Amino acid sequence: MTAADASRSRKDLQCTADALAHQRQFGAELKRRVVENGDPFVVAQADTPHELFHAMDIPLITNQWWSAYISAKQLSARYFKVLEQRGYAGNGCRYCSLGLACTLANDPSTAPWGGLPKPIALVARLTCDCIQHVFGQWAAALDSEFFPLEAPAWTHKDAAWFEKSNDRWEEVFQADRIELLVEEMRVLIALLEKKTNRRFSEAKLTALMEKINEQEGYIAATVSGFYRRPNAEYHDSSVASRLRVGRRARQALSRRGGGTGQGGGFRQQQ
Repeated sequence: MTAADASRSRKDLQCTADALAHQRQFGAELKRRVVENGDPFVVAQADTPHELFHAMDIPLITNQWWSAYISAKQLSARYFKVLEQRGYAGNGCRYCSLGLACTLANDPSTAPWGGLPKPIALVARLTCDCIQHVFGQWAAALDSEFFPLEAPAWTHKDAAWFEKSNDRWEEVFQADRIELLVEEMRVLIALLEKKTNRRFSEAKLTALMEKINEQEGYIAATVSGFYRRPNAEYHDSSVASRLRVGRRARQALSRRGGGTGQGGGFRQQQ
């Protein structure tokens, strides 16, 4: 280990070491459930309603987390080469396509965990041109099902939306857009129940969302404390004001009965 490596690996705060230990434990437990136990699991984008999966105790592999895991194993270049050899254009979302590339490579001897087994579904919001192609083709390669969530545009975008998003949710995000997502989540819940033989519990979701709100309260208090520090170098009020949205989603589900990617094409070249 070089002096530079030693410097990067030094942990000055105990909380840093604790967080890393938690992440290692999380990864080991996820692998145990998904690979060793064969539990039904979901692959999803980071901006999808993960709370539904957690409330139903369905293991979740986030695409971005899996891509980071692949990158940490120094396999990115190899898998990008696989996409190139298969005729994929190079202007797609490379970070979001690593999981697909790993599956297409079909090399259990080098893939993390030996590669992913078949999930019950792959879930993504259609936030860019390529994500539908990535998840659609990934689902086909895994012989699974792609469940897309719409990402409709605003008919009116308030430049100061971040100042109102805590208390005027329907005004900022639009009632029809919220209604659409709620209806899509209800369909997703029905699919998860069918695939897992588990029942969705709104009480469990409520308890989970309350814990999330408590955590976000701590984050907001920390951010607020930073802004009050003398000589703070920057200020971004959107950080704190974008919090607590989860509570509004839970309330919307309750009332009605009860997640950005980069652009670019992602198709095989003809």
